[in-house]
Amino acid sequence: MTPLSVIGGFLGAGKTTLINQLLAEGCGRRLAVLVNDFGAVNIDAALIAGHDGETIALTNGCLCCSIGDSLIAALDGLQRRRVPLDHILVEASGVADPARVADLARLDPALALDGIIVLVDAERIRGQLVDRHIGDTVRRQIDGADMIVLNKMDLPSAEAGRLVLDELRRLWPDLPLVTTTGARVPAAILLEPAAGLPAPAAPNRLSAPADHAAQFLSWCFEADRPFAPQPLAQLLDRLGGGVLRAKGTVFLAGDPAQAMLLQLAGRRWSLAPHPRSEPSGRSQIVFIGLRDSLRPTALAARLAAALVPRRGHRAGAATAFWPESGRPESGATE
Repeated sequence: MTPLSVIGGFLGAGKTTLINQLLAEGCGRRLAVLVNDFGAVNIDAALIAGHDGETIALTNGCLCCSIGDSLIAALDGLQRRRVPLDHILVEASGVADPARVADLARLDPALALDGIIVLVDAERIRGQLVDRHIGDTVRRQIDGADMIVLNKMDLPSAEAGRLVLDELRRLWPDLPLVTTTGARVPAAILLEPAAGLPAPAAPNRLSAPADHAAQFLSWCFEADRPFAPQPLAQLLDRLGGGVLRAKGTVFLAGDPAQAMLLQLAGRRWSLAPHPRSEPSGRSQIVFIGLRDSLRPTALAARLAAALVPRRGHRAGAATAFWPESGRPESGATE
């Protein structure tokens, strides 16, 4: 199945800026972006390989497509293309409910909803939430999100920015929240992580621009025993806002020969039979989170507690890895 993400947020939050950046960078993926208005997407002419009126093909393998009269028809057209896509992004209109847009995407069995990302304007969001005309719309957009991107943090004062953060965390305490300016967010946070997993001797590195290195942390957990299904599901339901993305190979008690593919985006996660993994019996999960709130030691203990105990081994026996340049300072995130 092709993963699909919905990008939502009220008018002026920065959705199109984010889309422009993902299209320009390509991110090593063959992306297709569905938008309502071609005119708002400022694609560099040097990137355009072809334009047939409904679709702009880029030299980096990405596509920008018009939604036209029907999102379902546009999605169907993408699925009929000969070249397979790595990820589909749908930009919801500024007054639309992105969760409803995601519901439409669920009608296609060839698509897998990867996440709903909602951008908010740091300078305007507090006023929007209490506005009697648009407040309900803005709240509904965030209610349906799997992740909040608090954009334009360069506009309010330091004190006003802190108040915005406090307000959003109070109203949506379980939602992961990323702060940024210019709608710049590493692709690994928004899109399905790369399929490869880190080897123990070469831990995964977060693929992110240098100016994001201080905000995000990549971390890997490994275990040679299977997870108990119910404790693992309960843990994934209650991970907390520090974890933004996770992907890995997981083995479950009851069928230890079947590798399962775990994918998590914000508060949405799934487990499905892994199409390519060998039955090694060793679980590996890469987590990407916020450096100031991801607590690897505590998370490792919770993951180890969800493993099936084995005679002669402690229930918490497992391994965790940090990137060479990404390990937190002692006590910083424990």
